[in-house]
Amino acid sequence: EVIRRQSGVFLKREMEIPCRSITSVTEEHAFYLRPFGAVRLSIHTGAEDIAGADMQLLLYRADLAAIRQVIPLLRPALEAKRHRPHITRLLLFSFLFSSSLSGAVYIAAIFFQGGRITRDLLEELQAEELLMTLTDQAAVYFKGIPRIAITVSILILAAWLISFIGNLLRYSRFRFLADQKAFSIYRGLISPYRYTLRRGAVNYIDIRQNLMMKLLRLMSVHISCPGYGNQKNELPVLMPLLQKSHAANFLQPLLKHHPNIIEKKKPKQTFSLFRIWLFIWQPLLLLGIVLTAILLTKHFFPLIYMRFSFFGWILFLPCSWFLLIRFVSAIRTRMWIENGRLYLHYSSGFIFHTIIAPISNVVCVKITRTRTGKRCGLCNIFFYLQGKHIHRHKLTGVSEQVWQQIQEELKKEQHNP
Repeated sequence: EVIRRQSGVFLKREMEIPCRSITSVTEEHAFYLRPFGAVRLSIHTGAEDIAGADMQLLLYRADLAAIRQVIPLLRPALEAKRHRPHITRLLLFSFLFSSSLSGAVYIAAIFFQGGRITRDLLEELQAEELLMTLTDQAAVYFKGIPRIAITVSILILAAWLISFIGNLLRYSRFRFLADQKAFSIYRGLISPYRYTLRRGAVNYIDIRQNLMMKLLRLMSVHISCPGYGNQKNELPVLMPLLQKSHAANFLQPLLKHHPNIIEKKKPKQTFSLFRIWLFIWQPLLLLGIVLTAILLTKHFFPLIYMRFSFFGWILFLPCSWFLLIRFVSAIRTRMWIENGRLYLHYSSGFIFHTIIAPISNVVCVKITRTRTGKRCGLCNIFFYLQGKHIHRHKLTGVSEQVWQQIQEELKKEQHNP
């Protein structure tokens, strides 16, 4: 019924975790542990914010096999539904969810952790000379573009490529198994991982899409569960890429009923110019700032404009893309309740989210109204859902009439669990 760890010689310590309190278990088969036949086991609970609430063990694989037979969550299931995405979808997933920012984080982590060894390796590889050579060759083909702009573009592309390779290595050999008590996730090429998540510990499902995935009718299924997705740059992925037409079949064993997230008649929103303005004022403000900076620099500092105008137009592109996303979000933002679950469809940053959460996991709901919004019958709603860190989900420009319907359904569900 409990797993107990004892350690220490002079100062002895003992820790116990009841098996019923385990929310997830992580097995890390790191490449540097394989020669010793060892594996790192992390046992997570729902009280991760409390110091010492989790347990980490370094074990021989034979001991891990014995522990699997003792902990109910780790016992192999007789019947399990298996899913394994095709390699082309893993490539596309790594492509869509890679960014230069995460690549830069990888590079910074290598520098800080590698220290002098990393710098010596870059000197051996003549990284600076290689960068200058690539800049010279690119300058021949892209005449008129400043050399510094070409150099920065190469660095951004290199950072994105590092992020892409990192995602590809992390999510290669991905497999997902679902049975009556748990979900099991396998991933990783160099250092394989295995995650076992207790069904009852799942806080909510998060279906993510960017604008390109919406056009291709693809989605990525993520999950909120204590202990999963805790590592740096790790996404809590349940299925990397999924066709929208296959979503119902995949989500059925997760939700224990036939989900209607595509065909369900969703509440209609009232459309007005003010509601659209609530969505697009931020990207319009960013575009205005960027364009004003470009025009002022061109007028008052022509020499600086000739040398650095490229960076201004680089900023112009993501701002325009953000404006398009927010405009689509103004049309697609929805919320509804079905079979005791709350469904939220909204955008945050450059990503569209569809949240599926049990009503019991709603911690708090906050409503804000402006004077103009109140006259137009609109409000902003913030849903706070249970999780390791209580995350806020904001729906902008919700009709007061729709919110009253949802509020009544929430009260009914809470009084009749």
